[in-house]
Amino acid sequence: MAGLAAAGLLCLLLLLGLRSQVAAGLGDPGLAQLVPWVGLFLLPMLIASVLERLGVRAFIVLVPGHAR
Repeated sequence: MAGLAAAGLLCLLLLLGLRSQVAAGLGDPGLAQLVPWVGLFLLPMLIASVLERLGVRAFIVLVPGHAR
């Protein structure tokens, strides 16, 4: 989980630093102000993917009839 949190933070920092290049690559320089929001969305999404996976495992173990 810490690894994905670090990766998300790195992505956020890269998007903050390279936002004008990302917007230009997408063909719309006006998107530069919105690129950091992508990083802010990506960070918790990466962390939640670990928690979601753990939740699925807990569900399989705790619910009768779903054990493998």
